[in-house]
Amino acid sequence: MNPSHIKSDGRSMRKTVHLWMVVMAALPAGAVQAQTFSKTEAFTYSNNTSKWVLGQLASTTCSASLPVDPSCNGGSGSIESETIYDLEWAVPIQNKAFGKVTQTLHYDTASTVESGQRGTLRTVKDGNNNITSLTNWKRGVPQLVSFADGTTISATVDDNGWPVSAIDETGAKTCYTYDAMGRMASVKYPSEKASGTCDDSRWNMTGYIFRPLAASDWMPAGILPGQWVQMTYTGSARKITYLDAMWRPVLTNEYDEANTAGTLRAAKTIYDSRGRVSFQSFPASTNVPGAVGTRTFYDALDRVVRVEQDSELGVLATTTEYLSGLRTRVTNPRGQQTTTSFMAWDQPTYDFPIRSDQPEDKVIRIIRNPAFGWPTELIQQNSAGTQFAIRQYVYDGNRRLCKMIEPEAGVTVTGYDGVGNPTWTATGLDRQIFGGTTDCQHVDAFHSGRTILRTYDARNRLVQLKFPDGRGDQVWTYTKAGKPASITAYNGSGNTSPVITAYKYNNRGLLTGESLGLPGLYAWGLGYDYDANGNLRWQSYPTGLTLDYAPNALGQATQVVDQVGTAYASGARYFPNGALRQFTYGNGIVHTMAQNVRQLPERITSSGGTADFDYLYDQNANVASIVDYARGSGYDRIMTYDGLDRLLTANSPMFGGSDQTHRFSYDALDNLKSWKLAGVKDYAEYVYDASNRLGNIKSSVGATIVGLGYDAQGNLQNKNGQIYDFDFSNRLRGAINKEIYRYDGLGRRVMASLPAGKSTYSQYSQGGQLVYQQDERQATPLKLEYITLAGSMIATRETPVGTAGATVKYLHSDGPGSLVAITSEAGRIIELKDYEPWGGVIGKPAYSGVGYTGHLMDGATGLTYMRQRYYDPMIGRFLSVDPMPANATNGTNFNRYWYGNNNPFTFIDPNGELGEYWPCVTPGSCVPKKTMQGLTTVASYVKDNYQDPVVNFLVDSGEWLAHQSVEGALDKVPVAGKHLASYYKEVIKPRINDAAESSIKGETDREDPGSSEDYVPESVTIIKPDGTRIEVNFGPRQPHPSDKPIENEPILPSEPVPRK
Repeated sequence: MNPSHIKSDGRSMRKTVHLWMVVMAALPAGAVQAQTFSKTEAFTYSNNTSKWVLGQLASTTCSASLPVDPSCNGGSGSIESETIYDLEWAVPIQNKAFGKVTQTLHYDTASTVESGQRGTLRTVKDGNNNITSLTNWKRGVPQLVSFADGTTISATVDDNGWPVSAIDETGAKTCYTYDAMGRMASVKYPSEKASGTCDDSRWNMTGYIFRPLAASDWMPAGILPGQWVQMTYTGSARKITYLDAMWRPVLTNEYDEANTAGTLRAAKTIYDSRGRVSFQSFPASTNVPGAVGTRTFYDALDRVVRVEQDSELGVLATTTEYLSGLRTRVTNPRGQQTTTSFMAWDQPTYDFPIRSDQPEDKVIRIIRNPAFGWPTELIQQNSAGTQFAIRQYVYDGNRRLCKMIEPEAGVTVTGYDGVGNPTWTATGLDRQIFGGTTDCQHVDAFHSGRTILRTYDARNRLVQLKFPDGRGDQVWTYTKAGKPASITAYNGSGNTSPVITAYKYNNRGLLTGESLGLPGLYAWGLGYDYDANGNLRWQSYPTGLTLDYAPNALGQATQVVDQVGTAYASGARYFPNGALRQFTYGNGIVHTMAQNVRQLPERITSSGGTADFDYLYDQNANVASIVDYARGSGYDRIMTYDGLDRLLTANSPMFGGSDQTHRFSYDALDNLKSWKLAGVKDYAEYVYDASNRLGNIKSSVGATIVGLGYDAQGNLQNKNGQIYDFDFSNRLRGAINKEIYRYDGLGRRVMASLPAGKSTYSQYSQGGQLVYQQDERQATPLKLEYITLAGSMIATRETPVGTAGATVKYLHSDGPGSLVAITSEAGRIIELKDYEPWGGVIGKPAYSGVGYTGHLMDGATGLTYMRQRYYDPMIGRFLSVDPMPANATNGTNFNRYWYGNNNPFTFIDPNGELGEYWPCVTPGSCVPKKTMQGLTTVASYVKDNYQDPVVNFLVDSGEWLAHQSVEGALDKVPVAGKHLASYYKEVIKPRINDAAESSIKGETDREDPGSSEDYVPESVTIIKPDGTRIEVNFGPRQPHPSDKPIENEPILPSEPVPRK
């Protein structure tokens, strides 16, 4: 067969395929070459001549590579994928990946043809021998799926093959209707009154209308009658999408029909002649957005070469040049350039970077397996190679990551079960003993005394987590639908000091109640209720306080009012991009925000001179200056940044010092190297040890000012004589002689105790929001209720324990969320706060309470508690390594201790994990996106090397049995994303005939029932705004005797019509 020969950017890439006649059990081989990399793969095929089913791919084997990879030698360990077919029926019955059985399939061969069941997939067995059964097939859809834990989901399918109802594991039923073409027309949600019933007694149905535009319809310019529009409605919520002649979305309007002018958000898309997106508007509050947005330009090969963004500084351009040798050079709007080299075979792709030369002499190198592309070393260094740090990755015989060797945290070794769940991990191992790169050293690591054990249930959910010293052990239980039902976290050895959280959900799966309990101390409950659209309507507190948010149809809270009518916020309005635009505090102070052209916060004001900040940004959207109009020029700030957008200087009269300027420097490893404020702070040299951990800080004369020491896992153990106690999960258990801590199962601190025994108890919601505290450290113990609006803390209610009179204080924050002012119920300023660049409160070193970026600051230790880690604002570093590992795909997040990407005015760290860009205002829109964190770690890849198929009944955009976007999710998994996505698409997916689709399981923590049952509160009482008391039981839901199905057809409302 003629070879393919591709020449790109000066590089020749060649693929040669040799074919034999298919009827000969042949072994065609393909030799693939690119740059200096090459590999040879051999393919075998299965031919069933009796059924005349020929040419089914049976195996793919890596037989040779350059550079030489010992795992690519044509042997049994080099078989990338293998499928075994039934000898009689030629259907796949077993799949393997690198010798590991990933799934075993069984088909119905006993039923009659007339039954419609013969030949259908009956069972799917995973690598742990857990079996999922699919039965009662109709029109290609299984109407009953039985899982290994005994739960089932079922569907009713009509004669068209369209599912008209689905019942989940709890008995909750959802119903569907379709138009004549089989497109989804409506969704009716489960009844809250009767199990196994769907109706509109509690929830608004969601309807879909898809039709051509009539001449009488309003339509945007360029859209003609006869072109199509899709309308989605739930209650008064409307989403209308206009399609062009090629059925591409060109305009979307979304709004609450009860307040169109106040809620409209629109987006416009323009395509070029080749169907590529050439313009995307910023969200706008007019039906048809203007020409302000982002423009994208491509070359003849459809590669992006230029992206332009409109801004208050003019047009900002990011350009990409495609250089010889499969390299790119990206120039950002500040003119800084990054050149990246890639590894590829066969086709010129940009999926495997191997070197990135960045500004400020920073170089990232990724050494990859020459045959498969997964990384074996991740190196960050300077260009001369005189400074560097190396992370190494070792894989087991099934090509799962079994060992990570890191300078800061030592060696981590992981073992897996048959599905790929990590069943144990040994951390903080000695690099001298366990640092070899050719062996996982499983046996020695397991018996090292540093092993963390995990146990899973029949649906591969983690049910028990055990640490070597017992501190942090966890037990999880689940609802039938798989949502967490309870989590017990033992904070002491021997299953002592338990902290129990429990959760309750309605039939729609929305959280309705949660409790937090410390046996012998307290049990607190939170309650939630929703409007007919499923938006959070009210929330109750342990004290009985109940808040009504009055959400609009889009789910945006418009107020915060308690059950007796006290308003803490009213008149809330939002920008089209979701940012909170304005509201009025309960004391009459008005909060407003203005946005610039890029829709970044430009001015944030609390009226009456309380707070007023004006923000200016540079071309890369770094905060360049902050003008304080409320307090005057003495509080203005001006910042500069280096070529990597790291903070270099911060100038303000409020900082003091002889030149009022904080100055910082960094090295090629993103370590903070110096911090000076003339006459005030002389951290002239941050000195790092051979493990890239900060060892001491010296003054300009060489004297040590701060000395630090670490434990085997890279946690701070000693700072200037202060001893810190971390457990095996890298959780700070205490600052010796100052404070000790307890945590819940999600890692949130629920108790902080002084040596004298007085404590502060805290409750966080399931979503991570601080909701309630009881502070016994005060002369008169206080109950503190924290009140939020749109995710921002706006008020506290302080009530002395044993009394009924609450004092309300209103909280005013700056852009990053740092508390800058507190006002009284009368609107008087009670307290003001100012911060150093890295978060210390100026003039208040022992400040305790909500402070920097909305986190709790601990006066006893001088640390800031950021939920998953503690941060030291005095040195600008975290105390422990980042729970999110360095991204071995592109080298990001390499530094394990930095805060906010070394850019504290522009980035925040909401959870003590990854930095987020605070001006991006809407949840999930920050970069890096939190929604991808579970897939941006090496651990995600090794957890499920090739995911076993699990049958999912999903309803998404009108599709039934739609698989999750597996290829898309796999594609983003570091180390081997492209390879995994390709394997799923080409091997797994076709073999299950679109009936049982593979699914990516998220990174979940799960635990076993058992000992937690004695501690889980049986019920929590919730008080609704009208005074009604509801008891939420956390036991299993029992069907009501009157449960019966309701099959009424939905009555569609009149078609929504977009407004001009």
